Amino acid sequence: MADAYTQNGLIKAEVGASDGTWGGKLNTNEDITDRLTMGVGAITLSGTTHTLTTTDATASDGHYKVLVLGGSPSGTNTITISPNTQTKLFHVVNNSGETAIFTQGSGGNATIPAGETALIYADGAGAGAAVVDMTANIMRLSQPITMTAGVGVTIEDLGTITSGTVTPEVDAVSKPNIKKMIINGSAAIEPPSTSPDTQITIHVTNGASAAQPDTSGFTKANTSAYNTTNGNKFLFYIDWIDGDSLLNVVALQ
Repeated sequence: MADAYTQNGLIKAEVGASDGTWGGKLNTNEDITDRLTMGVGAITLSGTTHTLTTTDATASDGHYKVLVLGGSPSGTNTITISPNTQTKLFHVVNNSGETAIFTQGSGGNATIPAGETALIYADGAGAGAAVVDMTANIMRLSQPITMTAGVGVTIEDLGTITSGTVTPEVDAVSKPNIKKMIINGSAAIEPPSTSPDTQITIHVTNGASAAQPDTSGFTKANTSAYNTTNGNKFLFYIDWIDGDSLLNVVALQ
């Protein structure tokens, strides 16, 4: 019985054989295992095609866990995973400047745009093998978002404002973009000071002592729709972009 090989090309030495050669075989297996478990391989692309090969008993590009695509392809590059009978799992970083298409057979391909990453697997089904992008349903920078249901948000209650300064902020923990407050005195409303570029909507209800808020801190403020009538309601729309700020007030009655 001769040496055999695992699904990913490791050597299964013949029992009772390999006298004087087993050390080399063991070292090869360890090199392959390193690539399978933590290996990061630079894959240089050129032209429009590339073959990603796994060779039995040899540490190959197809053994790497992470593939960092580079080079200077002349256009969309089709990368064929060979052989088509081996299952594969790859983390792919596409730094090639062109779209990369991974294929193994006629069952389907995985497309990774330039500048993006993906987690893909090949099913090793031979001529009909498929490559599947497991990150396809995760939002990517180059993909638009299609929403099929509504999104609920938590509203931050800023409370009743009787004086002082209101500076609405946003963060990922407790300060959402939608807020509400009651104006029941004389106060100032300032643009965000610590938030990243953002948009904020504040639902405002007037109390009996509502006064025109001071909005002089904004780059531009359109507040002509605001009045101080008790019980009236408004939406304050705030845009904060690259250090400039805009406040638009819309009356709800």
